[in-house]
Amino acid sequence: TMILHLFFQLFVSEVEHNLDFRGSRDRHNRNIQNIEENFRSEHNEDESIRKKGLTQHQINILPIEKFRSTTNKNDEENKCGVCWDEFELNQTLRRLTCLHLYHKQCIDPWLQRNNQCPICLLNIYRDKQFLLKFSSS
Repeated sequence: TMILHLFFQLFVSEVEHNLDFRGSRDRHNRNIQNIEENFRSEHNEDESIRKKGLTQHQINILPIEKFRSTTNKNDEENKCGVCWDEFELNQTLRRLTCLHLYHKQCIDPWLQRNNQCPICLLNIYRDKQFLLKFSSS
């Protein structure tokens, strides 16, 4: 996000540098200010949506399963994306709609503060699979 903002500022300064007419520059500055205000408000809105966590009811809709042994012990899929510990036989896991698995005790507190998968950043609020499950519960 910071990179986008810096890129935007660089773009604005280049455009301003290339303007020759005072009237055009004033009109252009107003347009740039409007674009920047819209960008900031959209960014802030996205940031607040991203940081909003799920309710306990919403978290409980996500399925729980027991870990079963796999043949590939070094696979990233056999590790919790929050604590990065390997899953152990019969541990209680929660599966997000993006299909990533986590220790239930790791992901539940995360989801209370965030609504995105820690690995792929899927926004659970906006995920169609979650919305279907939530609306039917």
